[in-house]
Amino acid sequence: MLRLLIDQDLNQVILRGLLLRVPNLDVMTTHQISLSDASDLDLLAFAAEQTRIVVTHDRRTMPNHAATRIAGGESVAGVIIVSRRLPVSQVINDLEIIVSCSDMDDGRMSLNICRSNERVAADTEQGLQNAISTAEDVTDKTKSQSYEGSQNKSDR
Repeated sequence: MLRLLIDQDLNQVILRGLLLRVPNLDVMTTHQISLSDASDLDLLAFAAEQTRIVVTHDRRTMPNHAATRIAGGESVAGVIIVSRRLPVSQVINDLEIIVSCSDMDDGRMSLNICRSNERVAADTEQGLQNAISTAEDVTDKTKSQSYEGSQNKSDR
């Protein structure tokens, strides 16, 4: 499971909802660690040291600062930019999937495609290819079932 650092600008309703869904979430807020007034670069440096993904609404400056760190050869554990235009419930759902289906191993994020009770590893190129094939199979089956259902209705 991912470890998160919640930026001071993130809607706290999102954090509360996420904690209700994922009670064992390893999360810190900038307020808890006295970094509410820290610059983006300082926040990214702290998150990298702690191997935490920054979750923020700041799409104006955070991506550029993350890119600056990377271009300078410094690490970035990760950044999730959350649009303010999305419904809070959708953001909570998406974040729940992201944190539940991802891991940080040795500072490297691996994504697992979660489907029902099955997890398909996707942290290698082959794993990604398998995940894409699985997703295409599921889509094809869904389309086929939908088509068969519409055929049955038209037979009546």
